[in-house]
Amino acid sequence: MNEFITGTGQKLKNVHDESKCKGRNCAIHNPSDHHMKDWPLHWRDDRGFFERICTCGVGHPDPDELEFHKSIGHDISVHGCCGCCVDPEKARARRIINNALKGDDLDREALTSNYQEALTSNYQGMDDLDREALGIKDEK
Repeated sequence: MNEFITGTGQKLKNVHDESKCKGRNCAIHNPSDHHMKDWPLHWRDDRGFFERICTCGVGHPDPDELEFHKSIGHDISVHGCCGCCVDPEKARARRIINNALKGDDLDREALTSNYQEALTSNYQGMDDLDREALGIKDEK
């Protein structure tokens, strides 16, 4: 019988074997490199998934759990939220784009398209996304 002790001290029994999640990310055996990975892991028995507890004490669905449940047709994204679960790089991208949208001298269609691409891509940081790539026209 496989046991696992969560970051909040819960002792779970009958945890799936590591071979069951081989080749994909798993909150227990192979967490991805998301910004919440060092937060304590907590099992929600009432909802049937793992969440991460932020420094505010709020539980946010673990990103690897979100992906797994999405792959089997379950939406576990709804939760009480303090905003800590928003990836800081994606939040920064949103602020940059929203500020740019306030301007009049830009190609809004290109900006919107590049914005969606930026939010769904696996970029390392907004410094790689310059004004031209985002479709923002420089003032002349």
